[in-house]
Amino acid sequence: MYGLYGFMSKMMLTGKLKFNPGKIEVLGDPMAIMSMEALKQITQDALSRGREGRMGLYYEGWVYGYTFTYRFAKVLNLKMFEERYRTIMDTAAMIGFGDFKTLEFRPGYAHYQVLANPFALQYHPSKEMADVLLAGMNAGGGSVVHEKLINCVELQCAAQNGKLCEFKNLEPKEVYKLNPALVEPQLDMETLVPKELHLIESLGHDVTVYKQSVEDAKEEKARYQAKLTGTQEKQA
Repeated sequence: MYGLYGFMSKMMLTGKLKFNPGKIEVLGDPMAIMSMEALKQITQDALSRGREGRMGLYYEGWVYGYTFTYRFAKVLNLKMFEERYRTIMDTAAMIGFGDFKTLEFRPGYAHYQVLANPFALQYHPSKEMADVLLAGMNAGGGSVVHEKLINCVELQCAAQNGKLCEFKNLEPKEVYKLNPALVEPQLDMETLVPKELHLIESLGHDVTVYKQSVEDAKEEKARYQAKLTGTQEKQA
């Protein structure tokens, strides 16, 4: 917790975090505080629209995570992978979705827990995982950190266990190594990947490394789709 206070103090002292009458600024951009109850209502409204609503909410989180983290990394001149990862994880804790704890990370792969996530705990006890928006935010931010197209899967959720959430941020080839039974309810890669690439390009950012991470996943994707087809045929 001291590390978080120190980080926020440094942000304020350097003018990167400002509190003015009627206005909060982070890195020069206006921000707003929104209650967890409001985010819960937004989530419920999205999920009531089924898979399309879920993917829309996830993508909106992805856009937020990508654009915020891109500006953060640029303003702070975070060029090294480890430096970006460490700083962004500190920032994630500041946003208010719980305390992030890294289990393993390397380029294109991050495995971490979020302790006492106040958003997910609103749903406890629940049979379902709740972190659609947060997963998207994690993935969008992770794309900037890893300089690869990242998507996020949730492995366990405080909405179910009352304690912690567990996620993996993965480049496409790592996503396709997972069991389709885990991935398919959470990610529609066929629709998300083109939209994510289009967003990066529409912002005028270099999309080359992100497209390359998709290209590098072709073999894994083919194997994944074969497994998915086999599963669907068995269920038919």
